[in-house]
Amino acid sequence: MGYVKKYSDEKASTSATKHEVTRDIVIWFCRDLLAFENVGKDGLRDFFKINVPAVQLPAPVTLGGTALEDVYQAVRSSVRMKLVDVKSVCLMFDGWTDRYKARSYLGVRHSWKMIGHTQSRHSHSPRCGRSCIIHFEEFLP
Repeated sequence: MGYVKKYSDEKASTSATKHEVTRDIVIWFCRDLLAFENVGKDGLRDFFKINVPAVQLPAPVTLGGTALEDVYQAVRSSVRMKLVDVKSVCLMFDGWTDRYKARSYLGVRHSWKMIGHTQSRHSHSPRCGRSCIIHFEEFLP
């Protein structure tokens, strides 16, 4: 599961399997906060058909299913490995509502000290106290 490492390397791979392309699209859409349904729209499909004909785009349900779970598990494992020797974590919360779809979110930023520098990450969870507790109990070692 090299999905996370792939984006920290300087050189990019020139060929990718269908499996890798699907996971790359998940990361792209998550980073840009795009709905997985966009992969099924005519404009994106036409763009890929004309400019990158070798790539067969996955269905939105594929992105939101196993591909998203694979990427989540890879990111989770990467963060857990970074936190192995960390003794404490600072959690900061920020709630807001998306103006476009009127969805409420709870943003969570976690920071920790490692060998002379601080690492920080930011994630979004549904605004629900219990779901946040479950998320952190599952995520943190």
